Amino acid sequence: MKLKPLLGLLTLAIISVLLSGCNVKYDLVIDRHNKVSETLKVTIPNEIILADNEDIETFLDNRIKSYKNVATYKDYHYKKKIGKDESYIIMSKIHKDLETYANSQLLNNLFEELVVIENERHTIFKTVGRFYYEYLYGGDPTDPSYYESDKGAPTQQTVDDVEITIKLHNKLIETNADELDEDNNIYTWKITPNDKQKYLYLKYGKEVRYDVVIKDFFMNNIVAIVLVSSIIIIILVIAAILAGKHLLNNRI
Repeated sequence: MKLKPLLGLLTLAIISVLLSGCNVKYDLVIDRHNKVSETLKVTIPNEIILADNEDIETFLDNRIKSYKNVATYKDYHYKKKIGKDESYIIMSKIHKDLETYANSQLLNNLFEELVVIENERHTIFKTVGRFYYEYLYGGDPTDPSYYESDKGAPTQQTVDDVEITIKLHNKLIETNADELDEDNNIYTWKITPNDKQKYLYLKYGKEVRYDVVIKDFFMNNIVAIVLVSSIIIIILVIAAILAGKHLLNNRI
């Protein structure tokens, strides 16, 4: 099936304010049912924020508020953190399937279309059409003339590094990723100002990587697991103490 995206050029003007001089990490996890967990992390040096703002927290709050005022971003979950040297905002959302994910505005900001082919043997995930290079590395993305074929040169760099990673719960067949972490089933694309053309391609089968699924389960539920384990240990220790006292009393 071929899925038509929503570009939403007006929203790019809002997002570009946040992206200036920062690093962007875009992560996907595609589970064995093709449910997609989407996360965008934007890291900004504190010195860049403080150059035009008096307070880092206020700046981050205002950026999050700007996102929430855009219809296509209001359903995302937001987190922020202020660090010693840099701070970040995280946007995250879960999509019930690949077809729903194909309408993600975060995806459509960079790639014109997503093609998904699913059959009994495998799934193909591939971005096609234009790669919106100018959104990351210069020019006015709200100006339609910038999308003409002779307007590709960037006028200014607004983002330092962009990294896209996709983790699969199924076994990979082939990909065009720049980096392959086969142990964790994670595939990474690096985008730089030299990349005028870029696309994402994955082909994976129906075989499930249970080692990855189990590892993800523990990582996603680590707090609950630690809490339950601690309670069990405390109960066992108390039971051992009581049993010891009971045995000692019987001997007396």
